[in-house]
Amino acid sequence: MINDKRISSLLNSVLSVFLLISLFDTFTYSGFVFKHLSFVVAVAFSLVALIAYLFFLKLFNTKFLRNISFSLVVLFVMLYFVSSLLEELIYTNFIFSHFHLHPSILLLSTILVSCIFLLNGDRKKVYFYIWFLPFLILGQYIFADFDVIKKKPVFVAQNARLDYDKKMEILIEKLPYDYIMFIKANTPEKSSILLPPQSFPWEKTSNIAYLRYFLFPRMLINGNEKDPKIELENVDFVLIDYGETYESQYGHTNGWPKFDIESEYIIYWDPKTNETWQDKTGIYKYDPNVITEKWGLIKI
Repeated sequence: MINDKRISSLLNSVLSVFLLISLFDTFTYSGFVFKHLSFVVAVAFSLVALIAYLFFLKLFNTKFLRNISFSLVVLFVMLYFVSSLLEELIYTNFIFSHFHLHPSILLLSTILVSCIFLLNGDRKKVYFYIWFLPFLILGQYIFADFDVIKKKPVFVAQNARLDYDKKMEILIEKLPYDYIMFIKANTPEKSSILLPPQSFPWEKTSNIAYLRYFLFPRMLINGNEKDPKIELENVDFVLIDYGETYESQYGHTNGWPKFDIESEYIIYWDPKTNETWQDKTGIYKYDPNVITEKWGLIKI
């Protein structure tokens, strides 16, 4: 714990701002704040930092502050471990689909709350906590994303002059990124979208965690290869997704959906020209004997 009042308050205010940013990401997606960072957002977080600084300055080294920091760290640690356990016991994405919360991102918030507790907590409790939890949590967070952390600075340095779309085309590859942008442009934010099963050949376009970064707050649901898995009236759109690769997983093959759909209309998309056209009959027929590359959206 730091005894200098001003330094302690400054560190607490910085940690508080990053905690707030991580909480925004926890209930949206990783990178949400920095993706949408603007002058207004920057000013707002600056005000939060100033208020936090004055708060910690006034309550420096008080019993009230120690009790608050202890209560917060207990709450966040329990919330993280309970949500992670439920994901393991029930199914992946259970917590987000029911509570709109990402346990994996909540881990970062838990680390930041832990740092605030280490700065302000009761000495005996801090010593116990140092040996009991932080190393486990920090290690899990750092090593889980080590490759991403290592590669990001290199990519940014090499492509600093490119605009956002060009960077995404390099990181994601042009075909899946353009298709994701087509989906985003042709579906309302409050819509639900049925995706192929999460596997190859739909490497990225079936990955809910991956697509959420671009399509949030749309609700994304995986279907089966040869049936929708859910009632189609419960979704607004179904992807027509040929697949970005020719690799197969679990015996799946290119082309989806592999079942008939009667809908309101269909929007087809050409990945080579980026042109779209609409089929107002809304009839999608699957023919197992005809395998052609098709991309688009079916409006239920």
